[in-house]
Amino acid sequence: MAMRILDDALPLHLCVAIEDHWPTDGWIERRNAQEYKRGHRGPFHSLIEGAFRVLAGIWEPILTELAGEPLTPDFTFRGGGLHEIPSGGYLGMHTDFTEHNGLYRRANTLLYLNRDWAMDDGGALRLGRSVIPPIYNRSVAFLSTAESWHGHPEPWQGQGPRRSLALYWYADTPGPGHIARGTTFREV
Repeated sequence: MAMRILDDALPLHLCVAIEDHWPTDGWIERRNAQEYKRGHRGPFHSLIEGAFRVLAGIWEPILTELAGEPLTPDFTFRGGGLHEIPSGGYLGMHTDFTEHNGLYRRANTLLYLNRDWAMDDGGALRLGRSVIPPIYNRSVAFLSTAESWHGHPEPWQGQGPRRSLALYWYADTPGPGHIARGTTFREV
């Protein structure tokens, strides 16, 4: 599976600024058998908007290489933006929706903001056969395909919510083996 991980992805002061301006309202909660989480699509404080743009600038050349063509980040944050997983929350194993506004979803980037994460907290990203701890200022990028099953089905047990930024990437053309579909969950 095409994936990359960057530790210490953003300058530390920018991570602190994101935390300092983390929204307290405007969240949408999803709680069902497949997921228990909250999402926020903005508007965001200008420092958070700036962090998304810095993150996009870091990942753009890497994702262009992985995908074999230029990709465009979605700053409207359909499905992306800020995510919080409350204590006991989870995200089942799934593949992502493939189309949005006439474009084809091709990649995901995540940035974790979980200080003092420990194995007992749970919430590690499962991506294919990989298990990726959601440690502070770690960013993960992967191509979004019919085989890129990912999630964190084990409930989060950390102190406070599990926090992340999610930015999705699109192209004008579909990727190899493209099939139009919505988000698809499966049992673990």
